[in-house]
Amino acid sequence: MVDGQGDLIAHPDTRRVLSKMNLRHLPMVDWAITGKEGSLEFEPFKGEKHLVVYKPIKELGWGVVVEVTGEEAYEPIKKVAHMAILWVLIALAIAILCSLFLTKKLTQPIKALSLQMAEVSQGNLNVWMKPSTQDELGLLTGSFNRMIQDLKQSQEALRETEEKYSNLFKNLKDMVYITSLEGQLIDVNPAGVKMLGYPSKDELMRVN
Repeated sequence: MVDGQGDLIAHPDTRRVLSKMNLRHLPMVDWAITGKEGSLEFEPFKGEKHLVVYKPIKELGWGVVVEVTGEEAYEPIKKVAHMAILWVLIALAIAILCSLFLTKKLTQPIKALSLQMAEVSQGNLNVWMKPSTQDELGLLTGSFNRMIQDLKQSQEALRETEEKYSNLFKNLKDMVYITSLEGQLIDVNPAGVKMLGYPSKDELMRVN
């Protein structure tokens, strides 16, 4: 703190105050005394930045000048930045762990469903999956189970129809046969083999 002439009134080094050191020659001191206020950054020594804030005390005609090194001034900002980076890294680690957990939770039912579908593609319809969730994946699992039940019912109905057709084909007393457009026999019932006088169905099948 300086008076209107630039003499020190207060300073961390009391010896400078007692010696009434005049600092009017310093630009920031002169600006504070003349009623200006502001801040600036300068290098009194090469490679060492200092920050200065100056403000007038207009009622008394004095000036206040605060000067700190750049390292001291930016230390709190650096601490905040380091803390922010630390929290960002912690949040990122938590996010990665959560994503891995959710991915595993989602992929396991999908893999299980894929394995069951592979079984169905091989002709095995004796499969059933218990829905593990109540979301879209659970609905998909329920749809898969209903599809398998429908396929089993369709397969059973088809088997019964084929059995009825086979019994009718074999036991009918009239001749029934199937040929290609070229006249090649595809199938013929026992009555047809007997009617045409062939000893076996295999011999008749070779006839065009």
